[in-house]
Amino acid sequence: LESGTDATQDLTFFPTTTVGGTGSLASDTSQSFTGPRAVKCATGAGAGTAHVSTPDNILVDTGSQVFCRTRFTALPGTNQSIVRIKQTSLAVADVRLNTDGTISMAPTGATAATSTAVLSIDTWYRLTVSYYITNTTTFTFKLYIHDAATDSLIETVTANAGTLTRTAATRVGFGWQGSPGNNYSLWYDDMYVATGGASSSTQPDITENIRVISKRPFSNGTTNDFDTQIGVGGSGYGSGHADEVNEQPLSATNGW
Repeated sequence: LESGTDATQDLTFFPTTTVGGTGSLASDTSQSFTGPRAVKCATGAGAGTAHVSTPDNILVDTGSQVFCRTRFTALPGTNQSIVRIKQTSLAVADVRLNTDGTISMAPTGATAATSTAVLSIDTWYRLTVSYYITNTTTFTFKLYIHDAATDSLIETVTANAGTLTRTAATRVGFGWQGSPGNNYSLWYDDMYVATGGASSSTQPDITENIRVISKRPFSNGTTNDFDTQIGVGGSGYGSGHADEVNEQPLSATNGW
């Protein structure tokens, strides 16, 4: 679960951040769908790259689901991966935004499936990937495209033909995996990853309207066993031990 950096106001919850050239990453307040912030991936004037990755070992071939909301300022100059299901750093499958505004579910080495729908710039969309992999020739990747504002299903894109180059995905990357051109921006909010399901007959499809929000602790819980204070300050929000641990932006200076 990642709230688009609402909780920390930085990229702390992403263990891997990648910026190339003039690219940049930010906890941004100019665009968001849920809460005050979203992850912004920008290429800059020199057509850089910018993407973040989740922790490792959160995906399984026996059934995983990846969910996010996203918007972009322009269609890319070349077809670009904007969500990457990957084996550490290598792509197992990409959700690809194409130059004509269509979107593809593209397993690496296998046959990509492309939407007939054309996505618009400056518009929030909800993307959900539900997939399982039995082996390199038996697999299904389903991409659900929703209009985020109305929560209406636009299209379902299914890729299940061909031979995968690799399996055993472990993490998810969000952002410009390559460069679409100069001065392109892309935002992500409400990121959610789950696992479950082992075959086509049991494959779960997360198509519900999920929102990931940040809730700060306001008071002590019923168990308050951390009793050695770290630092001397706090957020000023809440009582007891809460204000030493609920600071925004995140600070490791104070705590218990």
